[in-house]
Amino acid sequence: MEKEIKSCENCRYFVSYYTKCKTRYYKTFNGYCHENTRKKKPVLCDKWESADILKEERQQSVKKALINMSERLDEIALILKDEE
Repeated sequence: MEKEIKSCENCRYFVSYYTKCKTRYYKTFNGYCHENTRKKKPVLCDKWESADILKEERQQSVKKALINMSERLDEIALILKDEE
């Protein structure tokens, strides 16, 4: 297994800045630490956690939301079918 290099950029608490160009947003190489708000420039600290954890949590959240939406759509379809 490959060892993950710890840096602010791959920490779950790091929030990247984005810039808008025409109709798209692009990730910049700057950002801030959501956990360590006192520091002006992100510095690796003892609160570092892998950003992969955050990605997994987001995927699970999206999955739950999609299942919920599917159930609601099924209910709406039944209501519309009954009204015909």
